[in-house]
Amino acid sequence: MRVPLFPLPQLVLFPGVVLPLYVFEPRYRELLADVQASGQPFGIVRIVETSETSDRPFHERVSRVGTLAHLRQASPHEDGTSTVLVVGGDRFRVDDFHLDRPYLSADVTVWPLEPDLLGEGVADEAARGAAAQLLTALLRLRPGNADELREAAPTDPLLM
Repeated sequence: MRVPLFPLPQLVLFPGVVLPLYVFEPRYRELLADVQASGQPFGIVRIVETSETSDRPFHERVSRVGTLAHLRQASPHEDGTSTVLVVGGDRFRVDDFHLDRPYLSADVTVWPLEPDLLGEGVADEAARGAAAQLLTALLRLRPGNADELREAAPTDPLLM
């Protein structure tokens, strides 16, 4: 499976974690446009060595393990930049890098997490329970906006 890569310094995206990103570099604006057109996830990998500490090519300075990032929301700005919200999916291992686009991409092999040690679906149920508690608390604080809050609440508990 070939995925575009969004390398970030000092950051690792974990499966299930929601991450806001600000997309401003032209090459990553193109990556975002490609991801929006395809509907496919992109990969987030950590930059292991900066250009200040190494003269190796960029693709040799990023981790060979990353996480698929699923685009949940994209808000474009007038200046061409965007604010996006992604949710971490499966881990992956990089098999081979591709340098034929303005941004880095790679052939990857999905590397699933070990089965939930607590049992099937326990994490999903916990997320739904936490989301329901959060919505209940919001409704208590803003009873006059109950209908609006219910309508605006995301269906994905990870986005609450």
